[in-house]
Amino acid sequence: MTNISHLYAASATNGNTIILDPGDGSLVTMTLANIDTLPGFCCNYRLEYSGTHVFSGVGTYTLTAELSLRSGDIVNIPNPTMQSLCLTAEISVPDMNTSNTSVRFTNAQPNTYYVGNTMVHDVNAYDADGDSLTFNLGIPGGSNCLPMNPYFLPFQVGGGNDTCWLDVNGTFNFQDPWLLGAHAILIRCSEWRNGALMGRGRRDMKLCVNMLTDVAADAPDELPLLSSTSVNGIYALVLTTNSPVAVEVWDTEGRQVLSAQALSAGDALDLRALGDGAYV
Repeated sequence: MTNISHLYAASATNGNTIILDPGDGSLVTMTLANIDTLPGFCCNYRLEYSGTHVFSGVGTYTLTAELSLRSGDIVNIPNPTMQSLCLTAEISVPDMNTSNTSVRFTNAQPNTYYVGNTMVHDVNAYDADGDSLTFNLGIPGGSNCLPMNPYFLPFQVGGGNDTCWLDVNGTFNFQDPWLLGAHAILIRCSEWRNGALMGRGRRDMKLCVNMLTDVAADAPDELPLLSSTSVNGIYALVLTTNSPVAVEVWDTEGRQVLSAQALSAGDALDLRALGDGAYV
């Protein structure tokens, strides 16, 4: 089992272990395997915990772990520093001969972008077993891993004309964000096989709004593209503007692997030092 958390500096206080309740009457100690410092204003730390557990028999298990208190910059939860961050997942063991790999969210939590006036976060869910996936929004867990009450969706605070929704691929859309700050959201992904529920994964995350719609409306309509060159691993930047842009490269776990470079159309981007994989 692996847990990857992106935390704000003030709330990165879990230490070297996480105590996980696998739902079968036992406890599992997950140890800190890696920690990275991130440059973003929203999440300053990426922590990766790992552990193992063997379930004794068939059944449906709910896994929970109560982590540190949430950070004070969250605007859609009353008294956020009094609420814990609770990790929750469900896994089904239908029989001892059926393998089941839980769904994985391959896009890092801090990665968001704008399409016009809409702020977008893609979870990029992947299931190695090929199970069918469905998505819905839920209420994040707080103290004692109970659903927080009250809890407000991002569009329910700030008094603007904003709205938010989740599409069929689990992509969260926040149209016309009205209030600066962090918003806590919970995206649930259910995996199905032959009509049977095999498990549920949850992404409890901070969606950090750092610009409002009047600024977002001026965002470019297209993202820069890369064109292959005659040298494998070196790409040319394709832009419709002559102005230089800042280009950064991140992996799908939220680690910056190439610092910002000011590049113009046609300039070369050397990625030969990176290993095989997907990058943003």
